[in-house]
Amino acid sequence: MVTTPKNIEALALAALQKGSLSTSQLLKEIQKSRTTTTKQAVYQVLRKLKQEEVVVLRSKRVSLSHVWINKMADYFATAKRIYTMDEKPSEDFLQLRDGDKISYTFKNPAFTDMFWGHAMSILTEVAHPKEPVYIYNPHEWFLLARKESEKEIFDLIKKNNRQLFVAVGNRDALDRLIAKEFDGKIQQYYMSEKFLFPKNNYYLNVFGDFLIEVWLDQKTSQSIDRYYKNTEKYAEESGKILMDIIQGRGKNKLTISCNAKKAGRMKRMLNKYFYIDKKSTSSIESRSVL
Repeated sequence: MVTTPKNIEALALAALQKGSLSTSQLLKEIQKSRTTTTKQAVYQVLRKLKQEEVVVLRSKRVSLSHVWINKMADYFATAKRIYTMDEKPSEDFLQLRDGDKISYTFKNPAFTDMFWGHAMSILTEVAHPKEPVYIYNPHEWFLLARKESEKEIFDLIKKNNRQLFVAVGNRDALDRLIAKEFDGKIQQYYMSEKFLFPKNNYYLNVFGDFLIEVWLDQKTSQSIDRYYKNTEKYAEESGKILMDIIQGRGKNKLTISCNAKKAGRMKRMLNKYFYIDKKSTSSIESRSVL
């Protein structure tokens, strides 16, 4: 990305390189170099950067997207260090203690996934390096509608020499289609005949003692499931239908918690569907909590 020194976008990225900021703090930082900048102009730039998945916005705070930081690792080396390795991390969820949790809400699944991927990337790097990453989705629609960002996360997990276990609650044609994306060893994929959890809008990720739990909008989830039931092949036209679904407005909730007992229970439940590298996980399993 090429920008000029006084460009609002460049000034925003430079300010966020040092850590997340509230929108008002970001405006003040930009105005130090560009005194005539208005709040509306900053919001316009943030909307553009959010659409491009360069930044993540929540609760009136702005952060660089961790997925984007990894893509631009060389240029944004300083940002990567601050956002993932700082002894006093700026992300609230990294400061959770056992039993604590924090929740976020988003207006559509696409925006939910932007922050979701950001959180997954960070937890991939801070969780125990030898423990598998567990994912449960009713459908792994991310590899269809948001393949680039999903593959970035999967590649990061692989780069960290960690096994990835992905389970889905259906065996529809599009569920079967993406099986080729997994090697069956380091990255494994399991399709169940039925949902593994009671609700069809529930998604789960487990990173060590951290859990990401997501409840997508119920109507949106029903539309996704109906789309999977009625679609045999994924092509340009059918892809547009899925994109329209995940960009629809609704109530979407994402919770991040640190809970060793619950994480251990979820891992044991999912372990039966996968082959676990005992050399990598023996030390982890020995500390699981019932």
